[in-house]
Amino acid sequence: ESPPQAWMIADELHLSGNDLVQAMLFQDSEPGAWGERARPSDLEAIIQILQAFTSQGSSVPDAPTPEEVDPRFVGSLLSHPAVHVTMARERDGRLTAYAFVLPICRETMDLLPAGGALRRLVERTSSAAEIANLPDDCEDASMYIFSTIAHSAELSREATAALVQDVLHALLAGGKYLACTASAQYAEVLHAFGFSKVASELGPSAFDPDRQLDAFALDLRLVGVEA
Repeated sequence: ESPPQAWMIADELHLSGNDLVQAMLFQDSEPGAWGERARPSDLEAIIQILQAFTSQGSSVPDAPTPEEVDPRFVGSLLSHPAVHVTMARERDGRLTAYAFVLPICRETMDLLPAGGALRRLVERTSSAAEIANLPDDCEDASMYIFSTIAHSAELSREATAALVQDVLHALLAGGKYLACTASAQYAEVLHAFGFSKVASELGPSAFDPDRQLDAFALDLRLVGVEA
C-alpha cells in the first residue's frame, strides 16, 4: 500500500494545472534522460556542468543561491555520503544537469556557510526548538533542502523530469522540505508540489543581485498521523 504522502502528492500534481509539471511527470513515451547517483569520482563532470551553468549567468531564468554556484561548496556536498546528488544523463550519453537533496543534521549544518542563503533558509523556516534538536547525524534527519537544477546548456524537459522524479522518492519519506530561489519558474513548480513561500529576502541570487531569494517549505511530517 502506498504511503499517504504518495497519493497526496500525486493528486496535487495531477490537479496543479502546471503544464511543465504535467509534461514532465505524466508522459507515456520512453524517457529521453534518466537520473544517476553522483559519486565523489564524478566531481570533474559535476564541476564542468557547474562552470557551464555559471557562464550562462543572468541569460537563464534560473536564480540559485550563491552557495550553489561555489565549486568548493558543491565539492563538499559531493564528498559527503549523506548528500544525494543526482546527475541527468541524456539518451546520447551526455551528462547535462544535476541537483542535490541535502538532509539537515548537525553534521551537515556545518557545511552551510555562515551568513549564507541556505543557512538562512533553515533558520527562517524552522523554530528555535527544531534547530536546537537537530539530530547529530543524517540517519535521523527529517528536514531536507532541495537545490536548484544546475545544467550545462538549455535544460531539456527530459533531464528536468529525470531529476524531479528522483526528488519524488525523497518526498515519500514524509519529512520537511525546503527550497530557496528567486526564479518565478522554479517557484511555480514548487507550488505545484504543495510548497508555500514562507519567507522573503534571504539575500541576492547568484546571477543577479537585484533578484532576492525566497524561502519555500513543505511539511509532510504529520500527513496520515492522527492527532
